[in-house]
Amino acid sequence: MSPTAPLGSESRLPAAWRPWRRPSPLAERGIGIANLVGRTTARAAQLTRAELRAGGLRLIGRAAVLRPCAVAVVGITACRQAFDRPGAVLGVAGRGGPVGAAQPQRAQRP
Repeated sequence: MSPTAPLGSESRLPAAWRPWRRPSPLAERGIGIANLVGRTTARAAQLTRAELRAGGLRLIGRAAVLRPCAVAVVGITACRQAFDRPGAVLGVAGRGGPVGAAQPQRAQRP
């Protein structure tokens, strides 16, 4: 294996141990899961409001390009702050995305 090759790219690992090589069942159905901020924390309280709002804007932009049928956001507190929706509750938020977000046409999936 080349020392500069990405981990697993030329490995002899069984396919079952290389999930990045398999199609995602969620992606096949047009469902996206994304993090709002690209760093690890134990709680949303460890993230600043500015980080969360910037992440929310990035997610809206990415969704406008990829046009998924649905996007799952993990963490109700982070979601409330990222999209300025203090009253957001757990569950399906409905069509249309966060308040104030550009509303791209939704992709049609089988």
